[in-house]
Amino acid sequence: MRMKNLELFMGVHHLVDWSKPMLAQIGSLKDKYSDWVNKPVDRPLRLFGPWYLEILTKTPWWVVPSFWVPVILYILYNETADFQTKAINTIIGAFIWTLLEYSLHRWVFHVETRNAGRWLCTFHFLMHGLHHKTPFDPYRLVFPPFPALIIAMIIYAPISVIATYPRVLLAGGLLGYLAYDMIHYYLHYGNPRLWHLYQMKRYHYQHHFVHHQLGFGISSPLWDFIFGTPIHLRKLKYLLKW
Repeated sequence: MRMKNLELFMGVHHLVDWSKPMLAQIGSLKDKYSDWVNKPVDRPLRLFGPWYLEILTKTPWWVVPSFWVPVILYILYNETADFQTKAINTIIGAFIWTLLEYSLHRWVFHVETRNAGRWLCTFHFLMHGLHHKTPFDPYRLVFPPFPALIIAMIIYAPISVIATYPRVLLAGGLLGYLAYDMIHYYLHYGNPRLWHLYQMKRYHYQHHFVHHQLGFGISSPLWDFIFGTPIHLRKLKYLLKW
């Protein structure tokens, strides 16, 4: 009974050694992983032991537009379609991204981890659990370009078979992804004045700290309402100061 009370007092943070690399410890959490990962902390977290691996897990926000804006412009510039066709397919690609954003966030990043095995918990932590555990880490809020490039190539494969202008659709999807990543960073570190971004910041914070299995839309709650996973925000009598 005394040990149980101590665990309740300390929460689940004592289950790992914060002075050691975290990734190697995730598998040992077993059935406690789901509770542990959904209790955020504001403290440094080291993922790998070797510095040359650890540095690869950290991405300043400006790296993402610096990498993807030239790629998007290059694709659109070298496409032979006329301007109207490019514009329409770019918009379609960006809209498709919003569904992909929701789907990845809900069914991949928030895969059920209760009673999950060592490898699934480790995969979840690498993909998204790390962000939920340390949501205030400014270097782990955007997705590193290299793994994002691999995912983009995988997604492009079926598009290239079925679409008339697959490269333009890809450019539109990448544009949507870029907007999402920048919005996501801003929701964590910005002080929005525009109504939509202000509401999305409240929405996203509710997802992080209260409703982990709701509110999967980052740039927009559209697909949450369509699929029945919205977070209904309480009307405030005053503006929050972030």
